[in-house]
Amino acid sequence: MAEELWFVDPSAGGNKTKVALAPRPIDLVGKVVGLIDNTKEQADVILETIAHELKTRYGVKEVIIEKKEAFSKPATASQLDAMAKRVQLAAAAVGGCGSCTLCSVHDAVEFEKRGIPATVFLTSTFKNAAIHSFRAKGMDGHPFIELPHPISNLTAEQMRVVTLGFVEQFVKQLTD
Repeated sequence: MAEELWFVDPSAGGNKTKVALAPRPIDLVGKVVGLIDNTKEQADVILETIAHELKTRYGVKEVIIEKKEAFSKPATASQLDAMAKRVQLAAAAVGGCGSCTLCSVHDAVEFEKRGIPATVFLTSTFKNAAIHSFRAKGMDGHPFIELPHPISNLTAEQMRVVTLGFVEQFVKQLTD
């Protein structure tokens, strides 16, 4: 098991602006869900597994999966704006290193600012990075989904099995 990384809190003495969570729907029936694939290993497997489960178990009407240019960059404002016009809920995946975790958190916060409930899939080693990044962006305590670390060494089938264990948590984070 990987050790937890020590992290300097970038929010200490920083921005005090608070960003509220977007209102959550009661359920997912008939909703359109947007998923941002940051091109990191396993992101596609995680998001395809989530998409399948949301449609078959929770009545989601449609799932839109879009790829970012790179895992080490946030989604562009135009990509987020376009997606926010089409979806009612969103998630970003996968934070499995420092830059991709921070960029995935950024994407989730930007969806929330646009009124779209969002969450992030990340691995346990980078949870402190996510906690402090959410705090620095005014969303202290924002929920995220903490996968085991590492995941890059898993087969696609193993990753699907792991992801299935987090579907209910995903739904709870995005509904009221």
